[in-house]
Amino acid sequence: MERGASLKFNQPVLRWEPDGEGVRVFTGTDTYSANRLLLSVGAWLGALLSGPTGSSKSNSNCRFLDLPLSVERQVLLWFEPRSQANQFQPENCPIHIWEYAPHRFFYGFPDLGDGIKVAVHHEGQLTDPEKIRREVQEDEIQTMRRLLRRFLPAAEGVLKSTMVCMYTNTPDEHFILDYHPTDPQVLVASPCSGHGFKFSSVIGELAAALLCEEKPSFDLSLFRIDRFTGSPAGAK
Repeated sequence: MERGASLKFNQPVLRWEPDGEGVRVFTGTDTYSANRLLLSVGAWLGALLSGPTGSSKSNSNCRFLDLPLSVERQVLLWFEPRSQANQFQPENCPIHIWEYAPHRFFYGFPDLGDGIKVAVHHEGQLTDPEKIRREVQEDEIQTMRRLLRRFLPAAEGVLKSTMVCMYTNTPDEHFILDYHPTDPQVLVASPCSGHGFKFSSVIGELAAALLCEEKPSFDLSLFRIDRFTGSPAGAK
């Protein structure tokens, strides 16, 4: 509340709908009204734009938008260094990405106290965020071990932990940052395709400017929705 924000936890958003020039958001427990809405929900964006399950798309109060978003399952792994542990400390080891074959990548982070973080960039299975397989399989671990033995053999020690996350991808791998085509009080933000988090601070600034109807400091035409829909933002 110090900055005027009220944070609500454990309230999954079920749907939203325009309310005059404003908007209403429905969660599992409450309904909220606002003048502006920012939709930036990662892997759940497609579902919130295409409408609630089982709803009629002829409902004039709902503005359905079918964007070509795909959700990709990604495996993250943390290894204890097998040797030369000091070379993987932050002061010695930068964040790194390797193109080990044409258009095939893996990346890594230094040891920040919980091991060396590594992951294959893309190549994951397409999935549904509500049904994603969270368990990491032995063959996925061995794939990374083979890459480490080839490129970073000192990093290939004891496996400390694993995690599964999701990439939300667009066909051209560029972001979406634009007003909703029929409801300009709604801003759609999908800084996605596996590299959005690196731009989180500037995306936040741009989203704030757009919500306040200010002119953005960058040319955002590359991120417009109409490259997929053919309908310019704000069209009624």
